[in-house]
Amino acid sequence: QKNENSLKIISVCRIVPIKNIEFLLLVLSQFEFPLQFTIVGPIEDESYYKLLLDMIIKLPDYVKVCFKGALSKEKALECISESDVFITTSKNENYGHSIAESLAMGKPVLVSDATPWCDLEDNYAGYRIPLDIEMYKEKLIHFYHLNNDQYSCYNKGARNYYENKINPEQYKIGYLQLFRNITR
Repeated sequence: QKNENSLKIISVCRIVPIKNIEFLLLVLSQFEFPLQFTIVGPIEDESYYKLLLDMIIKLPDYVKVCFKGALSKEKALECISESDVFITTSKNENYGHSIAESLAMGKPVLVSDATPWCDLEDNYAGYRIPLDIEMYKEKLIHFYHLNNDQYSCYNKGARNYYENKINPEQYKIGYLQLFRNITR
């Protein structure tokens, strides 16, 4: 359930510079609407964490940021389920398990082009875009204005993307068929 003119975003990542959270905070500093941003993950770089806290203090009052820290998988998934959009501004991501988990839960994703996730937009599963402040702002505004009916297209698209492109069961079936063909 998503309400029009509201947005709850989440990142699940280690708190380290390569995850580029400061870029997203720069985007949010220009945001002109109320927004909730939840960050889940262990603090591995204390000085980077302090830099982020300094940036958060300077955000507009209507942009709320909550650090949850390291959580169990179940608690992290609960936080994802309470959010509207999963977001990452990582400078480098080989896979991104939390991205896959978000898609599996029907959460659209907004990811940098430094991730391997392609065809998100074509499948209404989210967006893969360059690390450009205006582009991230534009996509966040797009998600902000979606009503529940419009959002449900992305919700279904994210689930379908997961089922058709990521679901381990699909790979398992494919490998079993391959092995059966080899052993004949």
